[in-house]
Amino acid sequence: MAYTPTTAELRDAFRRGRLWWLGWTFQKAQSVPYVAQALANQVRAERARIEQQQGKPAPVQPALFERTA
Repeated sequence: MAYTPTTAELRDAFRRGRLWWLGWTFQKAQSVPYVAQALANQVRAERARIEQQQGKPAPVQPALFERTA
C-alpha cells in the first residue's frame, strides 16, 4: 500500500523546496502534475529516511531487482 502524504507534509516540502521564492503558491504547485508528484516523492523519501534511521526497514521493491532478459 502506497503512503499518501498529508497536506501539512506537502506544505512543508513546498517550503523546503523554496518554490515560494520563485513566486509560486502552494495551490499553483499542486495544480502542476509534475511538481505535485515531485513534492509527494520528496515527502515519501523523507519519511523513508526517518524510518530507516529509527531502525525500521525501508520498503523493498523486488520488481526493481528482477532480471527481464
